[in-house]
Amino acid sequence: MASGAPIVFLDIDGVLVPWDDVQLDNGRVQLLDGLVTRTGARVVVSSSWRESMSREAIEDQLVAAGFSGRLHSMTPIIVGASRGDEIAAWLEEHAEPDTRFVILDDSSDVEPFRGRLVQTDEYEGLTPDLVERAVELLGGTDT
Repeated sequence: MASGAPIVFLDIDGVLVPWDDVQLDNGRVQLLDGLVTRTGARVVVSSSWRESMSREAIEDQLVAAGFSGRLHSMTPIIVGASRGDEIAAWLEEHAEPDTRFVILDDSSDVEPFRGRLVQTDEYEGLTPDLVERAVELLGGTDT
């Protein structure tokens, strides 16, 4: 991976799928798409969806809901580990020391990366204001 390539660690339930719904919300997916387009970020799935679906299957659903990008990869599944531990394992294996990243999640189980978390409300999901916060954490617009 190129040094400093920005990464979005993506949870799906509570971010792109409100907890009171069962499917991807096209508007929220389009917000993610805009974030990725503006920053040039790569998306790494950290969602529990990766436990039952392939990267390709998740990508197909996102594309059907309006995502124009591609999913870069998924964090490892580590039994008994926190989401933060799984993100740390991915970073250790794939990222350069100066890699910029943000975590989109409705949970705060991301220690030691709490400062990189853009936490959504589980019923509201991703919003334009949260996208702006993510852009700021990634260092602004690259493209």
